[in-house]
Amino acid sequence: MIINHYSYLMKRYMSRYLKIKEAPKKKEVTERQIWLTANASKVRVQLPVLPESISFQKSNKNNTFMLAESGEVATIGGEGLTKISFSSFFPATRFQGVKTKKFLSPKELVEKIERMQHDKAPIKLTITGLNISMYVMIDSFKKTEKGGDVGTIYYSLSLKEYKKAKIRKMEMKKKKAVVVKKTDRVDTKATGKTYTVVKGDCLYLIGKRYGMNWKKIYNANRNVVGANPNIIYPGQKLIIPS
Repeated sequence: MIINHYSYLMKRYMSRYLKIKEAPKKKEVTERQIWLTANASKVRVQLPVLPESISFQKSNKNNTFMLAESGEVATIGGEGLTKISFSSFFPATRFQGVKTKKFLSPKELVEKIERMQHDKAPIKLTITGLNISMYVMIDSFKKTEKGGDVGTIYYSLSLKEYKKAKIRKMEMKKKKAVVVKKTDRVDTKATGKTYTVVKGDCLYLIGKRYGMNWKKIYNANRNVVGANPNIIYPGQKLIIPS
């Protein structure tokens, strides 16, 4: 009886204090993605193949001066804009390294980026996993094709951080200067009152881009478009009515 009671106590002890702990769950790793978004033309591009490296360069706008007695002196200037550059490729066919759910052809991706560049408006760069979300301008977009890889387009993209200039307006009231601060808001609308047609455009898409009915644009450009509003050609300059 004593042995049985001792065995019972040992079993309770083992079950209470020597429980096997569950292995901790692995944290889900967010897959890195790179997006370019143009609010002006409502175009959004996810890069299908991530670049091997991304270069970020930032420098201050320092100045140097020559003084007759002191020689060369330096002054610390304002903070410079960040420059981002990387290279990758748009594959002709899907493979394991493609990160996008929807596969777009190299030609379609090139046309979308060139449209962003043509709009002359800031675009938004988003890199998940690095917490990067900033407005940029396209400095250069270079693309090449190689003989051994037909259809694939290799590219280099250079971007520069966009910051809208802060404007201070002076209002004179009863001989007292009042400084009115403007809000530092990024304007993502395409500039200018004219639009140059690019390949793949139609009046409906152009009207959607500028938030108006395509018929309004057609009526303002009958002499350019002609009798058929369904046919427009790259290079035509259209007036965007206010």
